[in-house]
Amino acid sequence: MPEPSANLSQLRNRAEQKAQALKPEESDPLWHANPQVHGDLMARILGMHALFCRSSQEACTFAQRAFDAAYHPDVKEATQALIASFARTD
Repeated sequence: MPEPSANLSQLRNRAEQKAQALKPEESDPLWHANPQVHGDLMARILGMHALFCRSSQEACTFAQRAFDAAYHPDVKEATQALIASFARTD
């Protein structure tokens, strides 16, 4: 059975790879043209990435990007809570 620290390291590596893959999507004209459809999904992806960040400052940055991308009030509320949780850990 793999060590928990090895699993965590693998998860972080995957999260970093996903973050690199997100950058082109954020500049996707379809996302900007129709944020009601794509914004909440982007917000959820960015919020999940925030949970895997190594520093609370980096996590808060991703959470703020998630808030900016969110369209639905429930998603905005969830990302605000995420931002607040990282702000408390500074």
